[in-house]
Amino acid sequence: MRYAHLFERRVSMLKKTLLIVALVLIALMGYSLFATSSFGAIIMVVIFAFIAFVIYNEFVTREASQEEQERYWEIVQSMTDVGISRKTAINNLNELVRKGYSLPKILEEVDKSIAATQQKSKREFFRRSPR
Repeated sequence: MRYAHLFERRVSMLKKTLLIVALVLIALMGYSLFATSSFGAIIMVVIFAFIAFVIYNEFVTREASQEEQERYWEIVQSMTDVGISRKTAINNLNELVRKGYSLPKILEEVDKSIAATQQKSKREFFRRSPR
């Protein structure tokens, strides 16, 4: 998906740090267990690095569920319906997700944005209309 980063689920920095520290400790234990031969140690480090990579991708960069993705696209569609460009809508939504806002807070911010856009378009309409 082109905008997959938009749906990336956020995990707190503490959890990321603890996960990385735990994986480093596991790799060091594997290294010390097989340190009798350098070839065995290298193989163990590669295996544990692969396991660490898989675990990191599973827990840290997991995408949102299909339902959440559909909800985000509905939000983008509602923003484009009032005249906000698709690119701007996606960028605004991406910024809110990056800040770690929950879905209710995102909906509140989007409603404010839509209301401001509608108010602006009303002013433009009355300015341009003949009197």
